[in-house]
Amino acid sequence: MPLYASRIQLVYIPDITQQINYMSKKDEIITFLKQRIAQILDYSEPIQLDESIHDLGLTSLNAVIISGELEDRFDVDVDPAVMFTNDTIEKIAEQILKDE
Repeated sequence: MPLYASRIQLVYIPDITQQINYMSKKDEIITFLKQRIAQILDYSEPIQLDESIHDLGLTSLNAVIISGELEDRFDVDVDPAVMFTNDTIEKIAEQILKDE
């Protein structure tokens, strides 16, 4: 009876579930921010991801309101200062998830 040599190769397969959850939550936060900021500032045009929210005229009161809404909707802690230390919607979403 012949003997067959076999090799067992262990391959690391990263758990992409966490990455998918991060991306979907990030996309949800981005969509919410785009819609809510446009609504608050009475913009008829969609806000672009790389557009500076500082140039749009977002106030500190707006930032506090939006931060509270983000906390309620996504169950995250959001310091309103995040809206001013990060100048684009994408950077804000990334920072929120980083701080989570």
